[in-house]
Amino acid sequence: MNITVEDAGPCRKVIRIKAEPAEIASDYNELLTSYASAVEMPGFRRGKAPKAMVEKRYAQRIVEDAKEQLVPRIYRKAVDQEGITPVAVVDVKDVAFDKATGLDFNVIIDVAPNFKLPKYKKVSIKAESVAVEDSAVEQSIDDMRGRFARYDDSERTDIQAEDLVQVDFTATLDGAPLTESVPEASKGLAESSDFWMHIGDPEFLPGMNAALTGQSTGAPLSIDITFPEEFAVPDLVGRTATYSVNPKAIRERVLPDLDDAFVKQFDLDSVDAFKARMRENMEEQAQQNEKGRQREDVSKWLIEKTSFELPQSVLEEETRMTARSIVDNVVRSGATHEQIAEQQQVILDTATQTSTNRVKLNYILTRIAEEESLSVTDEEFEKSLAEMAARYNMPPADLLKKINENNGMDRMRSDLLSEKTLDHLLDIAKIK
Repeated sequence: MNITVEDAGPCRKVIRIKAEPAEIASDYNELLTSYASAVEMPGFRRGKAPKAMVEKRYAQRIVEDAKEQLVPRIYRKAVDQEGITPVAVVDVKDVAFDKATGLDFNVIIDVAPNFKLPKYKKVSIKAESVAVEDSAVEQSIDDMRGRFARYDDSERTDIQAEDLVQVDFTATLDGAPLTESVPEASKGLAESSDFWMHIGDPEFLPGMNAALTGQSTGAPLSIDITFPEEFAVPDLVGRTATYSVNPKAIRERVLPDLDDAFVKQFDLDSVDAFKARMRENMEEQAQQNEKGRQREDVSKWLIEKTSFELPQSVLEEETRMTARSIVDNVVRSGATHEQIAEQQQVILDTATQTSTNRVKLNYILTRIAEEESLSVTDEEFEKSLAEMAARYNMPPADLLKKINENNGMDRMRSDLLSEKTLDHLLDIAKIK
């Protein structure tokens, strides 16, 4: 077999392969025998026609099948012989086959970049405080109590933050009822009676909370609402509607007492134990956040200190996946197809930059893992799978099946190895 390898750009090569007739004769004869045993020829029983007659009649089909079977086998033999590890086959071109002259074809492949690692053992990271202030713990406790808050009828007439306010309202736009001016607007957006509106997040209408806060029940008022760019009804974006609002009643938010009865639902027997648990959770989260920040710092340092070109096919595929993920998130946020189309270039630019850094970092961390003899053990993989399954509230076996169905096993192991390598770098880094 005659093989020549030529560079065709950064991380791209053209492999020109010629297999001699003797190297393909066995495959060709096996294929011809298969044809001869399966086809029917006039004057012969199935499988009894002379091979020469079968070969002549089905010459073109046999040649095409020979190409289809031989090219992958000869290609694999060629890259093994040359010691090349492709990351992607970009194209197969100029395939020519003749049993008398052999098989010729060219394969365009992308390969992993060859680059010099920075002095990663000398990376220096600045540590930030992970101390949890008493005030933060108290706020977290209040937030937890807020999840169990109730709303009681109030005798107050002044509207305050976190109240529920019962209102009647109608909306007009350009002097006409909102639903007439903008038919796409729902009736519930245009008018309602006895509607309980929360003066807090999420806000029912942009600016409504601020306008109602400090007002009094029994005192109707007019509020102008200008709809922002991200509003769910495109025909309202940038326009101002006038809402006639009549606040009628208030329900006041009441937090549960912080007592032994409250903390029992968390399987704790005292308020002090509850406070200690809250602090412990916050400290653990703060440490995880700090570790994540340090990982980001190491990642940025590696990217900045290392220069090389990336395989085009790998980068393009990563960019497609990232762009698709961005679009999916934008759709879930309520954006329309028109809004997505307007942001197409921004989405593409963001996906390209994110993917470039991700692919580059992956190659760097893979090389460092090789240098440091790091790998992901089966136990580490199974532990990560179990943790992920718990987050998704599904059995590990079902999650594994889903990962396999999406061909995500290699990516998952690669991500785990990257995390392990970053943790190793933090272990040997100089922390200031």
